[in-house]
Amino acid sequence: MSKKFIVIYFGDWWDNRWRRRQQLAWRLAERQDVEKVYYIEFPVSIPELIKSIGGISYLGARDRWGHIFKHGFRSSLKKLEIITPVSLLPYFGPRFDFDKAFVRFFTSRLLRDVVKKESLAHRTVLWISHPFAINYIGKFNEELVCYDCTERFADFKEWGDNLRKKIAKDDIYITSKARLVFTQTTPVLLEKKKLNPNTHLVPNAVDYENFIRSGDKKIDLSDINAIKKPILGFIGIYNNKIDEELLIKAAEAYPNCSIVILGIYLRDTNFDRLARYDNVHYLGLKDFSEIPSYLEFFDVCLLPYKIDCDNRGGSPLKLFDYLASGKPIVSIKVSGTEDFGDVAILAENHEKFIEGINSALNDHELLTQLKRRMKAKENSWKIRADQVWGLIQSALGEVAK
Repeated sequence: MSKKFIVIYFGDWWDNRWRRRQQLAWRLAERQDVEKVYYIEFPVSIPELIKSIGGISYLGARDRWGHIFKHGFRSSLKKLEIITPVSLLPYFGPRFDFDKAFVRFFTSRLLRDVVKKESLAHRTVLWISHPFAINYIGKFNEELVCYDCTERFADFKEWGDNLRKKIAKDDIYITSKARLVFTQTTPVLLEKKKLNPNTHLVPNAVDYENFIRSGDKKIDLSDINAIKKPILGFIGIYNNKIDEELLIKAAEAYPNCSIVILGIYLRDTNFDRLARYDNVHYLGLKDFSEIPSYLEFFDVCLLPYKIDCDNRGGSPLKLFDYLASGKPIVSIKVSGTEDFGDVAILAENHEKFIEGINSALNDHELLTQLKRRMKAKENSWKIRADQVWGLIQSALGEVAK
């Protein structure tokens, strides 16, 4: 009998939003030929702990430290084990060599049994989804390295010029060293293929089963139930890619509609300008399992990206959630949306976006709703996980099971 696989998966935070990294890691852990997935989060930092004790830390850091105090630095979810390292300084701030060495040491200690025992008893796949994991290539006796290039990390201006330059360099190194590279959009696919011909397009997807299960869970929906319809809704992270000017125009053009924002907004945005409008309602971050129930209240789903935003590396997760709801969608045309013009209104400017909302409000075709749901079903995370595992087996010269 051939050995099973273990997957050492460097992802981001394991939280209640269940984005690409968590979805793929969980689906890989469900495979019969995978013994276990070790999911390494971004480190929590000592300054975050101090701020949490003082009550001034943001919610995510508080939750992560609370989880550590309750479950330790390693916790299991069936065949998936979450590993949480610690950094002495803020992980995404200015980095010093002693802190980098400490994080590597701490992570290595948490994974020492994987290196000593598991990698000998099983076949190892190293999965990297960000350039910060560069120093772990070759440390686990892995047969194959996958680089899931989920973002254009070097474009994150808030990280400063020095860190961005290093990230750009590390990204090139990992791309060239990986046996397989996955990208979310065609522009990045073409870029990466110049460095590594074994690069494949793996767009984002939707947990379609979550929408099927949504009626099984009792959820308090009193907040959105009290809001006047029709509702123009947005879910996700309200960051600098979101066009508040466009949403303000929508609030003004449709005063009899309510604009509902679900998710979190970043402090360096101009969200407060939008929130001043009486028909704008911010309901905060919702659990991943609750999203389908909230989407049932939307009349139109919005993707209000800035027209000039560089979204070449992105494949909007919320687009797939919107499709699974069957509701009309109005989006600015950005990378990752081009193939969905038959099920969404793709606007090239503000005027077309505002006009598109009116068309969407009058879209009551049951056949079109079914078409959106079928499109979502064709783009499920299960299908994506089967795709990447098939590519892994092919790279190893085997037939996927």
